[in-house]
Amino acid sequence: YCSSDGHQGTAAKSEVPWGYYFEGRLNFKAFTERLASENGLHDTNEDMMVLVTGKSAGGGGALRNVDWLQERLPLATVKTAPDAGGGEPSALADDLPSLYPPSNYANFLAGTHGNDLYDFIQEGGEGVDVHKVQSG
Repeated sequence: YCSSDGHQGTAAKSEVPWGYYFEGRLNFKAFTERLASENGLHDTNEDMMVLVTGKSAGGGGALRNVDWLQERLPLATVKTAPDAGGGEPSALADDLPSLYPPSNYANFLAGTHGNDLYDFIQEGGEGVDVHKVQSG
């Protein structure tokens, strides 16, 4: 929704021919800078408390950006309270490495482990980060 990248993208200009770009993290940064300049969201007060929240996709954005905001405001107490939008769970230890989502239903029925992403990587495929998700 909204930024179409889970509020994580850092690509301000497309590097691919289809012309899309994703800048959700950049939007969040710009928004917090505006709050700093217009509303005093500066890290000069140890008593400052900031709550980052959102609903649905905004909840996911809150989860994905709260740590960055805490780094931006190290003296403040920064917390998140998302309303939905938690994201996809990791696989359990007896399924796949936790880096991957759980096995899909077809593998479950077959008594095997895997999903499209896991199978793709195991077959030597390389993932492409179309959202240009980067730290920072």
